[in-house]
Amino acid sequence: MKTINTIITILLLHYISLSTTVTTTTIAFAQQEQGEQPTSPQSPPLPLPPQVKPLCRNTHTIFSESTKGWKVDTSPIETFAITPDGLQMNLAPPKYYQRLIHALTTLPYNSHIGHGPTLNSTTYMLYGRFSATVKASKVGGAITAVILIADGGDEIDFELLGSEKHTAQTNYFWGIHPMYTVNGGFHNVSGENIYDEFHTYTVDWSPERIVWTIDEDVVRIKEREQTCEGSVCKFPSNPARVQIGFWDGSFEFGTAEWSHGPIDWEEHMTNVTSILKEVKIECNPEYNEVVEILLGDEEPLSPTEPKEDGSSSENPSKWKPKPNDQNSTNSSTVTSSTLSNYFFFFITTIATIIYITIT
Repeated sequence: MKTINTIITILLLHYISLSTTVTTTTIAFAQQEQGEQPTSPQSPPLPLPPQVKPLCRNTHTIFSESTKGWKVDTSPIETFAITPDGLQMNLAPPKYYQRLIHALTTLPYNSHIGHGPTLNSTTYMLYGRFSATVKASKVGGAITAVILIADGGDEIDFELLGSEKHTAQTNYFWGIHPMYTVNGGFHNVSGENIYDEFHTYTVDWSPERIVWTIDEDVVRIKEREQTCEGSVCKFPSNPARVQIGFWDGSFEFGTAEWSHGPIDWEEHMTNVTSILKEVKIECNPEYNEVVEILLGDEEPLSPTEPKEDGSSSENPSKWKPKPNDQNSTNSSTVTSSTLSNYFFFFITTIATIIYITIT
C-alpha cells in the first residue's frame, strides 16, 4: 500500500508540473497571437519610457534648385537626374530578364526587375504635415510612392500606379501587425491626368487622425479611434521620415497585376520616368524638437550601384512576410515543446515505477 501511495504521489507531482508548463506555454502563445508580449506572474511588465522628441526640420525643397536634406538609398547613378522640372526618377532596365508565367494563375511577371531610386529625408517627424508635388509614370508596372515610414514599420502613403490616369491609392500600416489588404483606399484625381501634369499629395498626421489631401481636396480621413480594438490602437505613432520611391512592381505575379505590369523592357528601355518637383515638411512643435540644421544636410545625392546579377536590392516595405507565416512558426515551436514535455513525463514515470518495484 505504501508503494502504491508513493507512485500516486510522484505521478501527481509530475502532472502538476507538466500542467503548469503547458498552461504557461499556451498563455504565452495566445498572447503572441493577439500581439501581446508574454508576461510572467512573478515579474509584471515595466512601464514604457517616455518617447523622446525626434529632431525635425521644417523644409521646402524645390528639386530643380537643391537636394539639401535628402539622401538616396540603393539608387544607381542612372536612376535620377536634376532637370528644370525637378528630380527626374528613372527605372533603369535590368541587365537581362525573362518573362515568366505563374503556373496556377497564368499571370505574367519578370524574372528580374528595373532599378529605381529611393529618396529619404534626413529628418524624422512625429506628427506634422508633408506634401510632395509629383508627376507619375505612364508605364504600367512602375509605381511612384510618396511615404511616411518609421523604422519599426509604421507607414502612411500615397501610391501612384503607372498607366492610371485619374486614380491615386492611399494606405497605412501599423508596424506590429501589418495588414496588407485592409487599410487601402482608391481616390479620384481631378484635372489633368497624373502622368502628364503635376499634382500635390499631402499627408496631415496628428495623434488623433490622418488626413490625405490631393491638390488641397481632402480625399480621406482616418480617425485614431477607428483603429482601436480594446486598449490597442493600430495607428501609426512612431517617428517617421519622408520617403519618395520609384520602383518596378514586376517581380511577383500578384504585384505585377496590381501595378498594371509587368513592364515590357523591350518596349520601354529609356522612357520609364517619374518627376519629383518639390516636397514640403512641417513639423508639429508639440511632439518634435524643431531644429534649423541637421548633420549631413549639405551632402549631395550620392548614387549606389546595383547588384552584379542584375537584381534589385530594393525591398518595398509592403511586401514583408505576412504575420500568419510567423504565427505558424510559433505554433510549431509550441507543439514540439509540448510533445517533449509529455515524453519526459512518460519516461520518468516508467523509471520511477521500475525503481520502486525493484527496491
